[in-house]
Amino acid sequence: MAGSRQRATPTDLRWIGFRGPQAGIARVYVDDIVVSDIDTYSSFEQVRAMVFRTADLPSGTHTLTIEVTGSKNPASTNNYIVVDAFDDAQASSPVTGENRNLVR
Repeated sequence: MAGSRQRATPTDLRWIGFRGPQAGIARVYVDDIVVSDIDTYSSFEQVRAMVFRTADLPSGTHTLTIEVTGSKNPASTNNYIVVDAFDDAQASSPVTGENRNLVR
């Protein structure tokens, strides 16, 4: 699986990334459970955009995984997926993932 994982202990996690005309579709997992397929296509570029957010997680350690599906919106020119950072409400600065700027 091509993707990026972040293990953290917050109750509010965010994926900060890119939306644009060349962006694709990513699958998001929280604690190894699929929660959504996110279409990051946009007709204009959005850098450091909040692509995904989950809130009200129970206390404890959580894993946020972004999987590159290789799929794209029909209007998109490519299937790029970019992870700039993982952010949580308790952190004073964004938490970076194991892999940045994923492109498939």
